[in-house]
Amino acid sequence: MSRIQLKPVILCGGAGTRLWPLSNGETPKQFLNLVGDVSMLTQTADRVARAHSNGLVFSSPLAIGALRHESLLREHLPGAQLLLEPFGRNSAAAVAAAALVSDPEDLLLILPADHFIAYPERFHAAIEAGIDRALKGHVVTFGIEPTFPSTGYGYIELEDASGSVRRAKAFVEKPDAATAARYVSSGRYVWNAGIFLFKASAMLDAFQSHAPDILSAVRASLPSVDRPFEAGDAIVIDPDTFENCPSISVDYAIMEKLSSIYGVPVEMGWSDVGDYGALWDLSDREEDGNVLVGKGGLLGTRGCYVRSEHLPVYVSGVQDLIIVANDRHIMICPRERSQDVKKLANLASEREAKHSDLHQKARQILIDQFELWLDRAWDDRNGGFFESLDGKGQPIGEAPRRTRVAARQVFSFASGTELGVCDAEKARTLIGRGLDLLLGSLRNPSGGWAHTSNADGSIADATEDLYDHAFIILAGATAYRVTGDERGLEMANAAMAYIKQNWLDPDCGGFFEGSSPNGERRANPHMHLLEAFLAMHAATRDQAYLDCARDMVVLFESRFFDPRTDILREFFHEDWRPLPGERGVLFEPGHHFEWATLLLEFERRSGRDTVSWRRRLIAKADREGSSTPVGFCFNAVLADGKPVDTRMRLWPQLEKLRAKFMHDAPQEEVSALLTAIEEVYLQPAGSGLLIDEVDADQKPLDKPVPASMLYHMVTALGVLIVK
Repeated sequence: MSRIQLKPVILCGGAGTRLWPLSNGETPKQFLNLVGDVSMLTQTADRVARAHSNGLVFSSPLAIGALRHESLLREHLPGAQLLLEPFGRNSAAAVAAAALVSDPEDLLLILPADHFIAYPERFHAAIEAGIDRALKGHVVTFGIEPTFPSTGYGYIELEDASGSVRRAKAFVEKPDAATAARYVSSGRYVWNAGIFLFKASAMLDAFQSHAPDILSAVRASLPSVDRPFEAGDAIVIDPDTFENCPSISVDYAIMEKLSSIYGVPVEMGWSDVGDYGALWDLSDREEDGNVLVGKGGLLGTRGCYVRSEHLPVYVSGVQDLIIVANDRHIMICPRERSQDVKKLANLASEREAKHSDLHQKARQILIDQFELWLDRAWDDRNGGFFESLDGKGQPIGEAPRRTRVAARQVFSFASGTELGVCDAEKARTLIGRGLDLLLGSLRNPSGGWAHTSNADGSIADATEDLYDHAFIILAGATAYRVTGDERGLEMANAAMAYIKQNWLDPDCGGFFEGSSPNGERRANPHMHLLEAFLAMHAATRDQAYLDCARDMVVLFESRFFDPRTDILREFFHEDWRPLPGERGVLFEPGHHFEWATLLLEFERRSGRDTVSWRRRLIAKADREGSSTPVGFCFNAVLADGKPVDTRMRLWPQLEKLRAKFMHDAPQEEVSALLTAIEEVYLQPAGSGLLIDEVDADQKPLDKPVPASMLYHMVTALGVLIVK
């Protein structure tokens, strides 16, 4: 036969929920390496990426997929034409769109993006067999010769005839077991793989005859173009018009109604990789009949499919299970019940939808906060960050300014940029100014950082404090990770080197308080050092920073936490003995929640189990550190549950919110707490402002709005946005 060119059209829609959580809305299965070393989509394109000896020539492909997946499509199909849908409308709309953007004489080969074919040369031979019919204006489909009576596939009934191409009599739905057995034994039925070959003009005629409403809606949704649709181009379908298009498969809309369709039976080692059963069949087994993909290990385990896309998974003493984990979900079910995976995906979607209100509410609160602080954080006249605002949102200009606040603001604006809740250009400007300030006038000749400065920029208190330096490390690491500004990493490393050189305690562990010791030590600076070291690890992936974080966790376990009373002690002698009297048995519920969150982050990064500590911290703060009925935290409580400061600052409530959410508290509890925070601390203050502290009766105390609270707002509410 003469060489004939075909245009591959790859349908890239679908979420593949039967392969959840590997396949999900963000990365559907066509973009995953499920069988082999490249994605299913890349494998599909590779089968039709060149000329073949049997006379087939394939042009560059046209891919039809979701607009939100454009970057993934370009990554996996460089140089392809792209038709981008704002939302799915099933395969009929996609096929109509492909025909409309093609030359009427083009031969279009419709290919699902996520199928496996072991013998592509057999597929090419089947295409060659069907080309003559397609050139004559018929639709040709390629049916898979069944290897067993599947109830999971649709079937195509072919005429009793000899030869490689046979007229298709009927498209039938997924049958029951008895019907499937009858289909297979008859020899007349093939599986419907959803692969079609036709001239664009023939398919347009079919739509005009059998589904003109779909054709009209799709035609109206395609923008007019003033040049040819070429390789690498993208056409975005108009959402307003496309919304009017019926959502229906091409089988229902067209194929079942056409009188002249031809089928080519082919046995080519085909699988739709539709569920874990299919994936299991395509996977190579280890010695005990297991499949292990990703990091992990198996002991005394047989017949299991175990796969991790994130943390290592270790399994012992089970058999015939599917165990799949990514960075958000773990799914476990018996292999024989792989059909339940779609139900589990739906269950997860329903549960997570309950968090959508929290997400939107948290996002709007942060947007309001940053809108205010982007304009009022910086002192344009003198330079530097304001320490606070008054009740009307005006900067209080003459107050001394703490270095830790400058560091917290750099961290906050970097975090806001990453979360997408603030004007990125303005935020980057403030981050740059903050780094200039911290690397300039706030640094002492010794190499450490001064504690406070005056409004005019001069140093007010040159004392060097460990707590301040923890936030300098945190700010530098986060600024570097988000913006790529090398000065952030340099500053963080300089602060780390300084505290290690000057304040490290090799005998009792941890660090001394700073340049002016008073014979006491605090747990709180070490908590923020844990936070800072985790940020350094996130920014660099250097194990040394995780080792530093581990040292802080060891201090928590051996010095700070009292297992007899379940309190996190705050104040100590220099050798870490608790101070006498009330100060030695005092705990801050807000710090309990904050430590719980940081220990969880450390566990996720290191794999070290911290769950018992976290549970005890949260339970103690809940049981004896909170008011009723709202559940707000008191500022400070004694080990026996007696409050010593019944006032309630906002930051402990935010830390409680974060810890509860991160530890999967009931959605109703988290939502109620956020609503209470809004009603008591935020709404009465006005948009973007807040009330820093209330009394035991929840009445606001007359205090400025601290700039340092932006740090607590973004750390607490940010997790509601990204989880």
